[in-house]
Parts: sequence; C-alpha cells; structure tokens
Amino acid sequence: MDLTVSTDRDQRLWCLWCPDLILATEPAATHPDLHDLVGDQGYGHVDCALDAGYTVPDTVTLTGDALGRYLFRDLIRRKGPIRFEMP
Repeated sequence: MDLTVSTDRDQRLWCLWCPDLILATEPAATHPDLHDLVGDQGYGHVDCALDAGYTVPDTVTLTGDALGRYLFRDLIRRKGPIRFEMP
C-alpha cells in the first residue's frame, strides 16, 4: 500500500507502529484505508511505515527535532530496547 505524507497538522498523533508520539512538526504517513485500534484515521512516522513494509514518497526531509527523534527510533530498532539501571 502506498501511503501519503501529511505535514499540515496542529495536533500530535500516536504512531501505529511504535509507542512514540508524532509531533505536529513531524511528517506523518497515512492512507484512507489505514485505521487505528478504535477505527479512526491511522498515522505513523515515515520511518516506522517504511520499516513496516509500506511505501511512502521520497520527498520527505527530516530536520530539527524530527531528525533527532528519527535517529533515536532508528537506534532502538537496530540495537534493541535501551535499559537504564536505577540506583
């Protein structure tokens, strides 16, 4: 399924494929047939959608906070969960 990218939002959304919020400043991948668990329009981070096997346009450019958040998600995908030891 080919997804489109939405960038003109004013609210945060939950990603369908990871437990991280999609900030209003980040591009979000979506499709009319993509729904969340309660049946509303579904959205996901562009990198999460690609990792889940979907196709998105090549025109997405990440900058600022969106780039940092992408790099963090990519690190977790490659290295597994981050574990902290609390004193």
